[in-house]
This record gives sequence, structure tokens and C-alpha cells, in this order.
Amino acid sequence: MNWIAGCCRSLAEAHLLTGKPEYANACRAILLRFADCYPAWLVHVGYGEYADMDPRVAALNINQLPDPELCPPPNRADRRLHTGYWSAGRAGGVGMESGFVRQVVEAYDWTCAAWNVGQPGERAWVADGWGQRDWKNSDIGATIPYIVRRCEGDGAQTFISVFEGYEDGEPLVRGVTLVDPSGTLCIETTVGKDYVMSMLDAGTLEVPTSAGQPRIAAHFAVMSVRDQKLAWMFAQETVP
Repeated sequence: MNWIAGCCRSLAEAHLLTGKPEYANACRAILLRFADCYPAWLVHVGYGEYADMDPRVAALNINQLPDPELCPPPNRADRRLHTGYWSAGRAGGVGMESGFVRQVVEAYDWTCAAWNVGQPGERAWVADGWGQRDWKNSDIGATIPYIVRRCEGDGAQTFISVFEGYEDGEPLVRGVTLVDPSGTLCIETTVGKDYVMSMLDAGTLEVPTSAGQPRIAAHFAVMSVRDQKLAWMFAQETVP
């Protein structure tokens, strides 16, 4: 798994450096396959023991599993994975799951369009630079574009970005507008407008439609408008 994840990241970096869509398309195929399979991969360790249960349950109870683990003979199940968190994982049983996750997340980030939604007084710098991207420093000296955003002053600041993945050279997003600097924006797409609100404290999202202005109070909320009508909405009223 780590091998193909590394290939996926290399394809994404090739797209980032050359702009050729064939690299992004190959990367996309791998990421979609990971998206289909990864949710069902079991937590396991390199000693052949598997927690045959919801990975979230196994991760939270790795040394006191609610059910016996699967293990090869002559070992006997004892409701814990040998070595516990030290060598557990899902993509690999070596205890370095973050390496796999980082590679696929970087691959996704490098093959999508990014909209940086600035706030009043914000400054941005764009430059090429090198930053550690793997523990062996195998690409030391190689540079990629970096964006640094900065805002000075008292009070909490928000740095909002919208990442858009699309295929066949047909972008979905047409524009992004900051409605409220504290955390509300409007994303205009080819089919309508999506209003997104994410607040540290509860806020109120209100959007214009042909039937009035529906509103909802929540920490996180999304309202999607199609043909001046509310198509769907989602809200999370409390912080998890």
C-alpha cells in the first residue's frame, strides 16, 4: 500500500511541476480506489493479528478489544493486538499510518484547484521552496510552490480555502465570495450556489431564495441553492 501511495504522490508532484493533466488523471484513479477500499481495511499489526471489527472501535480499544482478534496458530486470541499502538495500522501494520495518510493527502492537494478566500488586511506571498516531505529527505533541494498567508491585528483571524477536484478539464466552481470574515462564504458553481458557514461559536446562516430567506443556527452549516430554490441543507449544531 505504501508503494502505490508513493506512486500516487509522485504522479501528483509531476502534475504540480508540469501541469500535464495525464498525471492528475492517473493520480485520481488511484485515489478513488483508495476511497473505495480504505474505509473497510482492518486495524492490524505486523505479527499477523487483525481486529475483525469497525476500525474506529478497534483503534480506541486496541489493548482491550470488545471481540477476539484474528490470529494465526498456534497463537490464541486475547482481545488485544500484539504490540498495541506501537505497530498497528490499516494500510500497513508497522505503526506508521501517518506516512500513508500524508502521501495520499498531498496527492489530493496537488491535483485540485485551490481558492484562497482572503479577509480584510490579509497579505499573501507565493514562492518556490523546499520543505521536508518524507522522513528520509529523499527529495532535498527539490522545490515546489508555497503560499504563505498572513494577517496582523488583535482578535481571531480566519484563513479560508476551497479545494476543488474535477475531471476532464471542466471546473465546477466559478467563483468564491467571502460573505462573513468570521467564517461564511458563497461558492458559485455551474449548477447554483452553495453557502457554507463554519463558526468557532454558533452562528446563523441565512441565504436568499425565491421563497424568502431560510436561516439556521449552528456551528457548521451548508445550504445549496438551485434555480433560486433551496435544494438541500446540512447542519451540525454542536462542536464534536
